[in-house]
Amino acid sequence: MSYVRAAIEQDEEEYTFKVYMSDSVQLAGEDKFITRRWCDIANDLKKPVDNRTGDEVAADVIKRLGLIPKGVNEE
Repeated sequence: MSYVRAAIEQDEEEYTFKVYMSDSVQLAGEDKFITRRWCDIANDLKKPVDNRTGDEVAADVIKRLGLIPKGVNEE
């Protein structure tokens, strides 16, 4: 299964590179340019994404630090 996952990731990276290049060519014709380097964009794609809401992140931090928010009664 790891081979399949790696092959899919490679295909996705190749596809996104092709889109990046075609967009670059199109914009160059309009005297506009993409300001970010491809390697920076590719590295951002590999970073894990945190899809939690702000409230969920705050609750997680409070829980991990063992804090008690104001207004919450201890029993």
